Amino acid sequence: MRHLRFMMSRIEVVLGTLAALMLLGIMVAMCADTFMRYAFTAPIAGVQDLVGRYLMVAAYFLILSLSYTAGSQVRIDFLNVALPPRLRHLIEAVTCAATAVLFALIGWLAGSRSLVSLERAEIMPGPIPWPVWVTTAVVAFGTGLLVLRLILDAVGHAAAVLGARDAPPLPSAEGGH
Repeated sequence: MRHLRFMMSRIEVVLGTLAALMLLGIMVAMCADTFMRYAFTAPIAGVQDLVGRYLMVAAYFLILSLSYTAGSQVRIDFLNVALPPRLRHLIEAVTCAATAVLFALIGWLAGSRSLVSLERAEIMPGPIPWPVWVTTAVVAFGTGLLVLRLILDAVGHAAAVLGARDAPPLPSAEGGH
């Protein structure tokens, strides 16, 4: 179990770095487009679509699992931190499992939509014929990685309820894991 969590962490860090590069790409593309638009009255064709449909989506969904692992999500757990550790692990196991089901549905729907879009060779209208399937494939991939992390955490917390020592950390009162 520890090895799987370590491998997931490595993947999350690589994808987090890739998401940061996407943000850098957004900044460069938007600055270049703005400069060309106002300096030469010649905006760069397709920049808005590239940023809105690809880079922004990738920046968000590639870091989804890492942000969960870091505890960056909003939590309302003022009662949870006062509970005994085994009960907290049980609550975390149930919460992780339920969240995994929800995100698995989102990922499955996005993946299904991506396959249909790929089969139909759908493109976005605009100056550049961008393929539609890439965006939904990134959503499916990012949510799929989050689902794997949630399942690992659910199993780890459930094992902690049964007395296992190799459990994911419990969230602290200050936030994070």
